[in-house]
Amino acid sequence: MAKKERKTRYTIVKATQREDKGIINDGRELLWSKKSGSFDTFDPALAKDIEQKFGPKGEVVPNEVVVVNNDGSHGYDPGHNYFFGSMPEMPWKKKERENAAKKRKVKEGNKPEHS
Repeated sequence: MAKKERKTRYTIVKATQREDKGIINDGRELLWSKKSGSFDTFDPALAKDIEQKFGPKGEVVPNEVVVVNNDGSHGYDPGHNYFFGSMPEMPWKKKERENAAKKRKVKEGNKPEHS
């Protein structure tokens, strides 16, 4: 079975603080996402065209966008939700910890002081 080839994703990121809803490329309106101010495409010709028109040496509006090539060569699957960090303390563990602390205080309170 042949290994499925992964398509290259191009992320076009808004590089200015201007209040616009997107860019118009060849009569096609490409809107920015509200959250990240970017959009993705799998079309290399579109990404190259946008970079030529709106990139650092752009013909239409220079320095409007940054095109990032996400070829998937990094070590993790971007669609997978990896869990980094620790779990929140469970209620029964919290009670056990509090009870142990109370017992330690009681034991320390009954100890004779050394002079």
